[in-house]
Amino acid sequence: MILTLDIGTSSVRAICWSRTLQQLFAVSAEYRMNYALDGSATVDADELVNLVFTTVDDVVRKCSVEYLAVAVSTFWHSLIALDEDYKPKSELLSWNDTRSRQAASLLRSHFDERSTHLRTGCRFHSSYWPAKIVYLQSLGVRAAKYASFSDYLFLKLFGKFKTTHSIASATGLYQQSTGTWDEVLSEYLAVQDKLPAIDDEPETYLLQEYAQRWPALKKAIWYPPVGDGAASNVGCGCLSDDKAALMIGTSGAIRIVTQKALLLPALWQYKLDRSRAIVGAAVSNGGNLYRWLVDTLKLDSRLEEVAAQLAADSHGLTILPHLSGERSPCWNDASVGVILGLRLSTTALDIFRATLEALALQFYPVFAQLEQAVGKPVSTVVATGRALIESQLLQRIFCDVLGVHLLVSDVAEASSRGAALLALKYCGEHITNLPSGRWLAPDPRAHEVYVAAASRQYRLYKTLYPDVTC
Repeated sequence: MILTLDIGTSSVRAICWSRTLQQLFAVSAEYRMNYALDGSATVDADELVNLVFTTVDDVVRKCSVEYLAVAVSTFWHSLIALDEDYKPKSELLSWNDTRSRQAASLLRSHFDERSTHLRTGCRFHSSYWPAKIVYLQSLGVRAAKYASFSDYLFLKLFGKFKTTHSIASATGLYQQSTGTWDEVLSEYLAVQDKLPAIDDEPETYLLQEYAQRWPALKKAIWYPPVGDGAASNVGCGCLSDDKAALMIGTSGAIRIVTQKALLLPALWQYKLDRSRAIVGAAVSNGGNLYRWLVDTLKLDSRLEEVAAQLAADSHGLTILPHLSGERSPCWNDASVGVILGLRLSTTALDIFRATLEALALQFYPVFAQLEQAVGKPVSTVVATGRALIESQLLQRIFCDVLGVHLLVSDVAEASSRGAALLALKYCGEHITNLPSGRWLAPDPRAHEVYVAAASRQYRLYKTLYPDVTC
């Protein structure tokens, strides 16, 4: 059996897989980040560790076998400040904690952002470690060490302070070409001796406390953690540079696995492992935006069915859906949600559909950059992520906005499946069956309408933020 732990920004999922990659049993536990008006998005690191541990308790109790391997996928970009005894000195700052946006501006004034982007794969933004570290330092937080959540989790389990290439590559402090911590930024931040070792070797010996707690995992190989986005590409079969994985979960992203790509301004570059890169774009608003719409507008269960009857861009609204700030395409921490064009005739349903369209329209320019980056057309876009897989309306909108054939994956847990695949490959077993799904073809007329809508959205954005470079 393979056990996967998929740690997202709203839930922890533990899944038992057979060695032929059949999902046998799953346990899920939800939690909430703490959000505030100042832009904070945090959770207590120890409470999240305990949630992971109780989820493991539950799954090994209900699926009591001896496990061959454990594979972990987790959200990227999180940061915890630790003291000399490796205890938290701060809460865990999530990727969508935007309080460090002024620190990101400060970094832009000290460094050439383009050269830093080419070196680290990351822009200066509140999502990444450099801005977060500057922010924590400005609060007087004196950290002895800095860690991602998966680093802290493995520190608890194995007593070793280390990270992986996949997790480190998305911090903004990792040099993509050398696979090491970036010397320029590390020296500026004075963190050269405060970062975990980068090591992709698996772990095999749990600390005694956990070996006794989970006898079924005592002999298991713990595959090095990977970012959930990278694992998702593996899980849905997008491992070549002509296939893009489009994910709408809590947030949203579109990603391609490649050996080499031209890194353009809207894009980032992280790692799947030491040798394979993940190039893509990400937005901070996805399923969280969908949930906000449903909760705020008080729409009933038939909302999708009714909204699907509306023609593309027929509501007269132009929306910036940046309720959690903005990442791609312009990486503007200061951007907020905007609705332009409200009239007495505007309905809640208009706002609902227009906001979903606005979400998809953000992907139109970055999809063009993604094709330019890999130097070829993307022939297939595979839809993943719970929010996208569960919404036929969102699938149709994205298909028409991008103007490409969309394969709606039948893999509901792409990150978990990808982590299991990576673990099986490490153990010498190769699974070749690719996930199937349902195909959607774009409507050329709707695509033409959406191209014009994307241009209108961009004009609104530049009117509000004329100094922001996209």
